[in-house]
Amino acid sequence: MVVGATEARRGYDAFYRRSLEDPDGFWMEAAEMIGWTQPPERAFEQAEAQTFRWFPGGRTNLAFNALDRHVAGGRGGHLAIIALDERGDRRTRTYAQLLQSVSEAAAALRAIGVGRGDRVTIYMPTCLEAIIAMLAIVRIGAIHSVVFAGFGAGALRDRIEASGSRVVITADLTYRKGKEIDLLSIVGAALDEGAGGVEHLVVLQRGERLSPASGGRASPQTIGWNDFTAKGAGGDGSLADTSADDPAFILATSGTTARPKLAVHRHGGYQVHITAMGRWVFDLGADDVWWSSSDIGWVVGHGYIVYAPLIAGCTTIAYEGALDEPDADQPWRIIEAERVTGVFTSPTAVRLLMRYGEEVPRRHDLASVRRIVCAGEVLNAPAWEWLQQRVFDDRVPVIDHMWQTETGGPIFGNPYGLDMLPIKPGSAGLPLPGIEAVVVDAAGAPVATGEKGIMLIRRPFPGLISTLWGDPDRYRADYWDRIPGGYYVGDAAHVDEDGYVWFAGRADEIIKTAGHRLGTIEVETAFLRHPAVAEAGVTGIPDELRGEVIAAFVALRGGHEPSEELKRQLLATVRGELGPVAVIGSCSFVATLPKTRSGKIMRRVLKAVALDRDPGDISTIEDEGSVEEARQAVADVRASVVPGQVSAGRTVDAVFFDLFGTLVDLEPLAAACEAAARSRGTELAAGWRARQLEISWLRTAMSAFVDFDQVTSDALDAALDELDLGLAPPARQALGRAFEELPLHANARASLDALRALGLRTGVLTNAARGTLQRVLARIRLNGAVDHALSVDAVRRFKPDPAAYRLAAEATGLEAERIGFVTSNGWDAAGAGAFGFRVAWLQPTSRARLPRVGAPEPTVATWQSVVDLFRD
Repeated sequence: MVVGATEARRGYDAFYRRSLEDPDGFWMEAAEMIGWTQPPERAFEQAEAQTFRWFPGGRTNLAFNALDRHVAGGRGGHLAIIALDERGDRRTRTYAQLLQSVSEAAAALRAIGVGRGDRVTIYMPTCLEAIIAMLAIVRIGAIHSVVFAGFGAGALRDRIEASGSRVVITADLTYRKGKEIDLLSIVGAALDEGAGGVEHLVVLQRGERLSPASGGRASPQTIGWNDFTAKGAGGDGSLADTSADDPAFILATSGTTARPKLAVHRHGGYQVHITAMGRWVFDLGADDVWWSSSDIGWVVGHGYIVYAPLIAGCTTIAYEGALDEPDADQPWRIIEAERVTGVFTSPTAVRLLMRYGEEVPRRHDLASVRRIVCAGEVLNAPAWEWLQQRVFDDRVPVIDHMWQTETGGPIFGNPYGLDMLPIKPGSAGLPLPGIEAVVVDAAGAPVATGEKGIMLIRRPFPGLISTLWGDPDRYRADYWDRIPGGYYVGDAAHVDEDGYVWFAGRADEIIKTAGHRLGTIEVETAFLRHPAVAEAGVTGIPDELRGEVIAAFVALRGGHEPSEELKRQLLATVRGELGPVAVIGSCSFVATLPKTRSGKIMRRVLKAVALDRDPGDISTIEDEGSVEEARQAVADVRASVVPGQVSAGRTVDAVFFDLFGTLVDLEPLAAACEAAARSRGTELAAGWRARQLEISWLRTAMSAFVDFDQVTSDALDAALDELDLGLAPPARQALGRAFEELPLHANARASLDALRALGLRTGVLTNAARGTLQRVLARIRLNGAVDHALSVDAVRRFKPDPAAYRLAAEATGLEAERIGFVTSNGWDAAGAGAFGFRVAWLQPTSRARLPRVGAPEPTVATWQSVVDLFRD
C-alpha cells in the first residue's frame, strides 16, 4: 500500500476494532445519527443465543426520520424525490410536499381500518405512489410487505397469505421495455387462487380498468388511488409512537431458493444500520442526488431508494422501467440531466450496459458523479475494469460490497465514507464495522488465510433480522443451526492476507471437481475475460470420473455470434485463467440468463435445465422465457455431440482424456497433437479440442508420440497415488477398471516415468499439480540410485559436449541397452533422455524424427528441436 493508504487502513482498523471491543458503546454512538422520541436504554439485549433485541426502550419511526425531522429542521423545500420512468415522465416532491402526501395516505389507511401491526401488501412498480404508500404504512405503525411487480399470481398469492395482509395496494399496469404490463389481472388471479382475508384493494389507475375480473370469489372492496387518498383529507395522518422493536416491514428473500423466506425488519435496528452504513460506506449526505437503480421489491430498494437517502436528507431518484429503454443512452442521460452524484447499481446492470460499449456513456457529461457502488452479486473484475477505467477513466471509485435481504444493509465493503481504501477488483472488501466475520469449514472451525470455506458472522448486528415472519423454527434452523458458532451467511468465500473477502458463490453451488473446489463466481469471471462475453452463468453437473464438471451458459455482447470456434476460444480462456481443473462439460450460448431482478443468477434453474429437470418455483425470475431458452441451448449442445464421444470415463481412451483434462493445459497439448497428425497425414475431427474431442482422435494424435501399449498399469496407478488427485471413489474405480485392460509387463517404473510416457511436462501442469509433482520427485529415486535432483541439475548444466549428455543419460536412468535406439555416437539418445523421454516408448515413426547429429558437438539449437518436438 502507498503511505496514504496505509494510514487510512490503520485508521479503519482502529475504528473496526472498537466496534467489536465495545459494541454497546459503539452502536449507541451510531444510534445518535437518527432521531428518537425516546432514547434507548442500551444498544443490545440478548436472552439466548438466537433471541435478541436492538435498542430496547427506544422509540422511533422510519417515517419520522425520513420526513418530519427534515421539515421541522427547516429543509421542507429541499427536493426529496425525483420519479422517472422509461417513457420520459418526470415527477418531483419536496420534503414538505412528500410529508403532506404521506400524511394523507396514512390517514386514508386508518380510514379503511388499517392500524398498528396490520400487514399491507404493495404490488407496485418503483413509482412515486408506491413510495408514498410505504412511508404511510410505517408512519401509522402498520407493516408493509412489498412484492416485486413482476412476480406471477402464484408468488403474489403465497406472499399475501403468508403475511396475512388485509389490504393490497397495486397499479393496474407498469411499463417495461416499451410495453404496458397488466398487473391488475395478476392481482385478480392471485385473489381467485385463494389469497383470502383481503378486505380492500387500492388501485393506482393508469389505464382504463379499475377492478380485476372476478372469478366468483368474494371480492374485496376496490377503490382507486385518488379516491383512497381523498379519504385521508382532514383525517388522522399523525405518527404512531412505535418502539425500536416494532416490525416496520417484512420482505421475502429474492428467490434463488425454491421457497422464499419472509424476513422481518424493525424500526430501530434496521434504521440505525442502513443510516450508519449509508454514511460509512456510501458517504451518503444531504447534498447528494442519489440514484439506486434497484426496484422497491428488493431490500436495496427499501434501504437505498427510500429510507436511507431520505433519512440522510438528500434527493433520491426512483426509476420505473428497463435501464436500456428507450435506448442504451437512458441511464447516462439520466445521470447527466439530474446531475447525479452517487449511483448504486448491480453487476447485472453493469454487464448489460457493457454490451453496448463505452462509446455510449462517453456521449454524456458524467462529471457530477463522485462514486459508484455495486451489489447483488460479485462485481467481476472485467465489469469493474470496464466501468472504472474505460467509462470513468479512473476519475471516480467503483466500489463493490455485499449484503443480503436478511442483513438489511451492507456487511462487507470499502469504507469510502470513512476513508477510501485500495480497491481489489473482484473482492467485496473488508468486514464493515460491527461485523465479526470468519470463514470456517463445515464443522465451524476457522480455515487458513486464502483457503476457501463458508462465511459465518459470530454475533448479531443491528441490521440482522431476529426472526422470519410466522416461522421462527426455520429461522433458527437455516441461520444459526447450520454451522455452530454464528450466523450462516450461506456463501463460500476466502480471506486474503490483507483481510479482503472474496466470495465464490453460494456455498451449496460450489463445484467440486477432482478434489478441487471451484466457485461459480470464479468460473463466470473467467468467461468474462473474453471480449465477446457479456454474461455467464455456470453450475456443476454430475460426472462419474471427477464428481462434477461445469455446465456453462454464455450470453454474448453485441457484434458476436455463437460458433464452434468461439466456444473453443472461451474454453481456452477459462483454462488459461483457472487451469485445467476447470473442466467444462458443456457450454451453451443464450441471449439472457435466468436471474432475479435483484441481479442474482438463478443457478439452481441452470442446473435443472442442464439436467433436464423441473426447475421448480421460478416466480421470482426476471424473464421466464430465459429458462426455455437455456433449455433449448442445452438440447442443441446434446444434439451436436460428436458420435462416439465418451463422457462417463469407462474406456481406456476416455480415462486418458480425462486424466489429461485433470493435469494438463490441453491447449498446448492440442497444438502438438494437431502438428503430429499433420505430419502423419491424418485429419483431425472438427471441434475435437477440450470436451468436444472424439476420444479416438486423441489416441490417434497422441500415438504419434506415445506407444500406449507400453504405459503400464502399475506406473499409472503410482502416478495417481503420488499426485494425490483427490478423485472421488467412483472415479478411482473407473480408472482401476480401465487400467486392468492395459497390457502389463515387468518394465514398470515410478510415477515420473508414467507421466513422461503420457508426454507431460511441468510447464503445462497446473500450479497445484506442479507443486505436488515437485514434492513427489524429491522422493523418487530413478533407476534405484540417482535422485531426480541430479537429473535436474544435469539438465541445467547441459552443454553441447558428450560428457554432459552421458551424465544426463545416467541421471535419468537411460542406458544404451535399454534405449533401443542409438546413433553412431549415442548423443541423440542421451540428449533425448536428458529432456525426460524414454526413446523405447516412442513409436518407430517418431524415433525416426529424432535429429541425427553428424558433427561431434551438436548445437543447443539442434537439441532445442528435440524439446520443441516432444514437449510442445
